[in-house]
Amino acid sequence: MWKIHSPIQSIAEAYPGKTILKMGIFEKIMTPEWESFVKDRHPWLPALEGAVQFKSKSGGEKM
Repeated sequence: MWKIHSPIQSIAEAYPGKTILKMGIFEKIMTPEWESFVKDRHPWLPALEGAVQFKSKSGGEKM
């Protein structure tokens, strides 16, 4: 369940103490630190280079 939602940020109960910032507010797109749900990735889509790969949810089992 979302607590706060705006065009710039979201705060979710699933990620306590964290704020989700929308990428459109940055001049330069940052490099992702992790990738979630990689078990469901399409075969034609490569892994994100240098990102931690989680089998399903963020912070769960790593691939």
